[in-house]
Amino acid sequence: MVKKIHRLCFLLLPLCLMLAVIWLLPVSADSSQQRAQANLNTPTFQINTAPVITDVKSFGINIGAHDRYGASQILKNIIINPGLEAGEFQMIFIAKEGPTVNSVKADNIKQTWEITEVITNGQPVGFWDNATYRVILGETMGATGRVVSFTHENQRQTFHLSPTIPVSGDVVVVSRQITDTIGGCCRYTSYVPDTNERRPGSLGNQSLRATQPITPNWYSYSYYMDSYGNPYSDLTAGKLLHLHGEWLLTFWAKPQFVGKRLTVRLHRAGLDNILVQQTITLTNENWTKISIPISLTDSADSLSDPATTLMLSMNSAGGAGDFWLDDLSFARVGETNPTVFSDRFVNYLKELQPGIVRNWGDRQLGSTLDNQLAPIDGRKTQGWKPTESGAHYFHFSLGEFLALAREVEAEPWYVIPPTFTDQEMTDLAAYLAAPYESGHPYAELRATHGQTATWTSVFPTIHLEFGNEMWGDGWGNDPFQGATVSGGINVGKLASTRFAAFDATAFSTANINRIIGGQTRYPVGNQRIEANSDAHDMLALSPYFGQIGEDDSSAETYYPLFADAIYQTTVADNKSMLMTLQLLEQRPTKPAIYEINFHTTKSDATVDERNQFVAGMGGGLALPLHMLTYLRDFGIREQVAYSMLQYSFRVEDLTDDPSRTPAWFEHRAYDSTFNDPVAASRLNEVRQYVRVWGMLRDLEATGRKRPTWLGLELINPHLSGDMIQVVGQNIPTVTVPAINGLTTPIELPLVQGFAFKDDETVSMLLFNLSLTETITVDLNLPAPATRSTVDLHVLSSDFITSNNELAEDVQIETVSLLVDADTTVTLAPHSMAGFAYISAEIPTAISIQENQLTSNGLFLPITLILVLLCAVSVKTLVTNRRVQLQSQNHSHHL
Repeated sequence: MVKKIHRLCFLLLPLCLMLAVIWLLPVSADSSQQRAQANLNTPTFQINTAPVITDVKSFGINIGAHDRYGASQILKNIIINPGLEAGEFQMIFIAKEGPTVNSVKADNIKQTWEITEVITNGQPVGFWDNATYRVILGETMGATGRVVSFTHENQRQTFHLSPTIPVSGDVVVVSRQITDTIGGCCRYTSYVPDTNERRPGSLGNQSLRATQPITPNWYSYSYYMDSYGNPYSDLTAGKLLHLHGEWLLTFWAKPQFVGKRLTVRLHRAGLDNILVQQTITLTNENWTKISIPISLTDSADSLSDPATTLMLSMNSAGGAGDFWLDDLSFARVGETNPTVFSDRFVNYLKELQPGIVRNWGDRQLGSTLDNQLAPIDGRKTQGWKPTESGAHYFHFSLGEFLALAREVEAEPWYVIPPTFTDQEMTDLAAYLAAPYESGHPYAELRATHGQTATWTSVFPTIHLEFGNEMWGDGWGNDPFQGATVSGGINVGKLASTRFAAFDATAFSTANINRIIGGQTRYPVGNQRIEANSDAHDMLALSPYFGQIGEDDSSAETYYPLFADAIYQTTVADNKSMLMTLQLLEQRPTKPAIYEINFHTTKSDATVDERNQFVAGMGGGLALPLHMLTYLRDFGIREQVAYSMLQYSFRVEDLTDDPSRTPAWFEHRAYDSTFNDPVAASRLNEVRQYVRVWGMLRDLEATGRKRPTWLGLELINPHLSGDMIQVVGQNIPTVTVPAINGLTTPIELPLVQGFAFKDDETVSMLLFNLSLTETITVDLNLPAPATRSTVDLHVLSSDFITSNNELAEDVQIETVSLLVDADTTVTLAPHSMAGFAYISAEIPTAISIQENQLTSNGLFLPITLILVLLCAVSVKTLVTNRRVQLQSQNHSHHL
């Protein structure tokens, strides 16, 4: 009897527990209702695993060019043109006036120096004498010949040509070599380029023959660096190249007579502090390699000292005759990465994790392919501007750039000089894609650069852009005057011709992406490009942003900045991208972004207000927000921010406006500043510099990252796999009026979210754009594999204007975040955050249902216990019944 009672109780226990759970269920429902009521206005993001954009890649960056004067000392050897080579000059002009019997005038040369018939700067009479020319587009396309003479007529550059005279509208390239000067070298020097003397094993064509200067305080050889922060430029920059640690200066030298002595000196101009001074005696008549180790303490070239120009000079110290120099190097000791770029530069790129690095620079626009592939000691300088007569620009090679892209695991984007011929395009294709076994000369050249395998086998995609903003009109307001072709029709025709030549090879170029640059705010021009080219894959745009008004409030300043991303994707007018993107929907051409950042160069706001705007925390939100919006709404995967390095940009000179010019200023102050520091300082007051574009403040002095860089660095690790759907509820908004670049009011969500899924990894990026309010966000995520703690990376600051110009006030911080299917994140005002976790791959609908069912903490454990007890009870019941039957059978057998 007792056993039966025990058995009955055991069987009834699950029933009792079930009744208890049923009794608890109303409590659970009430709790859910109460919670729903409490969170009625809580912003919530529902993340679904359905792809929005597939196969995304992290955002890229324009790496710019080596700059010896400013913030961009990106090469190990910081001396440009170390081989002291000659220059090459190639310039594009549009034929306009004429032709006469034997001459044509340039349509696109209109500068202030043309006020008189005598051009005192730019290209003097005779500059193009005996140069060559070729017509690359127009009625006389294909014609080539010689420039008989170059003159100035009716305030126009005038070319007297033979044998063919281009007609109006023809696009012409003129080419010449610069042999009488050496670009990148020798201000206040006495020297002669010498093609008869080169050091043994030289890869170049000449050396420099230096004499004793006649003028006191001049030099036989001089190289000037780090002058941007002096009184003649932007005083706020200070030193941008801080020399400290171990360096090595090497060069080759040869005396005219044995016993010649040289004094080598490294010092700051105008200061008594000489960093290095050493006298060297050349003891034999042959070329000798000289090495000078340099060890400097942090205080030797202190950042707190005046930022005067850094000078490397060599001069005769005694002994008869002249001397020759060749192949100089001034580099930090201990660099370990395999490229020609400095460790600091490479490491910053690796921290950013860019999907693309774009080789942009005005240092290459007039170059030839052979010079783009030449070794550093044999590479020429080049020029292309009609306002200049010297070939001042020096660039790293295409092979060096490709090696950099491989080192940082990014896709390369190369801007092809618009002066390339069809044959150079064919040879470029061979350099990138011809197998070494083919015996093609440019495949063999690639092998001499240490790359036997094709470059097309190294990268999933190589991006080639023909020219840079070639649609420019070629007049004085065109920054690329001398390398543009005036409008979309010419751009489309010329680029199509060159890409067709590139494709007409026997080598596979399947993973080459052919790009033409368009105009974001000129859809008609883009339509003309599209109508005149069928040889390109992408049309690239540059949707710069950021306007600021005088005396604007914070809301009037920053909400239009953030709302611009929505404006660009929803408003169809000539100031937005939407019209161009709608055009591309009708064609196979895909969109890309070749540059994006602030463009706050003109404003009634003060320079200080503009600097807070472009270099502050607002940029850390605006740049990634724009790029993510364009990825989601336009599907633009290839996006490249501009630019890695630039301290500031001169945007305005108050002397252009007499009403704003200080009374003390006179134009002759430009000429008197060299020996008058007070005049130089006062001159700096009327020159306006805005810290726009450079995403690093500098590389060598402070190495501080601006918020635009930090914003990209935070989001890039999460951009892989597929962008997935994010649906918001209860998202607070603000109506932004039509100001500061907006032509219509925009409803701006103050909380925005973006999510990605790559295999099992789910990533979430969150923005709080409110300037004043802390906002808590509920996230309904795809269920995590386990309830776990992950790193939440946060970019925030005390003020929206906080920046890193004088100290690191804006940083990425890491905190712990507990992730489950219903995660809550609290975001400070004007901040962004990102995290990633491993998903359980459970369909979203199921994870949401589980989340709703488990709102009461006791329900899940009680249910599990109930199921377990029911299973035990059933098993016990079955076992007892089996025992009972066996007992009965046993009784029958007995």
